[in-house]
Amino acid sequence: MKTTSTELKKRAKLTLSGNYGTAVGAMLIVDVFLFVFIMIFIGVSTVGTLSLIGEPGYIRSGMMRSLAIMLVIYLIAILLVYLVMGGIRRMFYNMIMGQPFSLGDMLFAFTHRPQRFLGIYLMNLAFNLVMGIPYFVVSFFARITGHIPVLVVMQFLMYLLQITGVVVYALYFKLTGYLLMEDPERKVISCFRESAALMKGNKGRLFYLALSLIGMYLLGIGSFGIGFLWILPYMETTMIHFYLDISAGQRQEEVYDYEEPVYGSSCDGPYENVTE
Repeated sequence: MKTTSTELKKRAKLTLSGNYGTAVGAMLIVDVFLFVFIMIFIGVSTVGTLSLIGEPGYIRSGMMRSLAIMLVIYLIAILLVYLVMGGIRRMFYNMIMGQPFSLGDMLFAFTHRPQRFLGIYLMNLAFNLVMGIPYFVVSFFARITGHIPVLVVMQFLMYLLQITGVVVYALYFKLTGYLLMEDPERKVISCFRESAALMKGNKGRLFYLALSLIGMYLLGIGSFGIGFLWILPYMETTMIHFYLDISAGQRQEEVYDYEEPVYGSSCDGPYENVTE
């Protein structure tokens, strides 16, 4: 019998019980990291703009240089944060499996095939960009033609198509990052293939689980983002439990002990193998 979303969220709460200090600390480090990069982003763009004012051809070339610098800083920040989040995911995985964990796990993706983690991110980014092309093309023509009714309708339909494509894509390939996190020796293409295979018959479960977490997102927004320090670890741990639950068919049957989880050696954890 497949584990319900309620059960998965109970497991996440149990995993984080007594470990929220480390989890919140990891998220706080990410926030500080982003704040520093934002300050660098603003500083570099401001200095660059001021230094170019008055130069011949500033509007034409100076603006392009400033935009290029800001884009490079933005991309570096995004890629670094993605790698850090891969390490945080591994830390939560270690919590679940009863293995040693620490804030040092945040560097996991940097030291275990970082190019593969980035490969997954870039493939996901490429798909999202491709899905957005029809909408932006129609929007461009709608603007230059004065938003005639037929193009406004097409613009709305293309937007719906983009959203639908992104959702369907996520339902098939949501687990790519979790597969690589568990075994960095997996190749990028293999992660996508395995994710699609694991999600057969489970896409509805994932969609329902995502909907059930919307309230938590709203709570985080309502707290001016502060609540996300606790909410994001809960959501991420819930997703790891979902991944472990549906991938259980490829390993021995596992049973979760809610009353007294076992945290023994590095091979033991709240999951205990049951042989038939």
